[in-house]
Amino acid sequence: MMFTACNRVSEDEKSNKYRIAAIVTAIVGFFGGQLSFSTMVSIIYPISGYVGIIIFIGIFYTKYIKKRSYDEFLKTIGEK
Repeated sequence: MMFTACNRVSEDEKSNKYRIAAIVTAIVGFFGGQLSFSTMVSIIYPISGYVGIIIFIGIFYTKYIKKRSYDEFLKTIGEK
């Protein structure tokens, strides 16, 4: 898992970004491993729910609100 997270930051294993990402993920993994499972679930589960709500709002905005304004723009310039 740490390798995947570090590869998202930088694919070059010899770069400073990669090394910093490896150190940060190792520290987070170490301290995260000290927590009990129920504590981790009580922290991560609500955060993932809030992130899901934010993503849903973004999708709704892009699909319906932004599209409507784009369609109105096309009508004003005579494309549709």
